[in-house]
Amino acid sequence: MISIRKQIEQEEYCFDIAYDEGASLLINSNEQMLSEKLWSLLKFGTFSARFKDIYELCFTV
Repeated sequence: MISIRKQIEQEEYCFDIAYDEGASLLINSNEQMLSEKLWSLLKFGTFSARFKDIYELCFTV
């Protein structure tokens, strides 16, 4: 994956819930998500790519 080859930082997204501490998730940037989808499509071709990924590449760029 691209995240292994490049040093890409993740953002922390915090949820305010009923617990005192809340909950947080690490999320990837939009650039990282799109680059990984494109890399997968170029490496494996359309036969093994998910159609959802192809749709997101076409309509979110």
